[in-house]
Amino acid sequence: MNKQQIDSFNMTVITNIWTLFLSLLIFLASCSKSNNKLDCPREILENRELIEYFNLLDEVINEYVTMVEGIIDVSKNKKATSSEEGLSQAMGMFSEVMSTAIKIEPVLKKNGTIGE
Repeated sequence: MNKQQIDSFNMTVITNIWTLFLSLLIFLASCSKSNNKLDCPREILENRELIEYFNLLDEVINEYVTMVEGIIDVSKNKKATSSEEGLSQAMGMFSEVMSTAIKIEPVLKKNGTIGE
């Protein structure tokens, strides 16, 4: 390598290092200013009915997620090789759905979403 190629290579390395340094600096500066807090208007935070609604929605969604995970577990545990095993899996999935419905019903009644 001649002197001109070495100088060119050194400039490229220096430029890349500065670019990396500046990118890292910008990244760190942007992360330090991030605020993970959700700003809600005071009217929303003081509305008890709205808070109860979202808490209910959270409970219902959690129960559905648990149900879906249970159904997936039932289907993964054993692949049906016969119609009898397939029926067994279907009954396990149905059982999972029914237990979730039983858990969700009191929550929905408490909120008045479904009738007595």
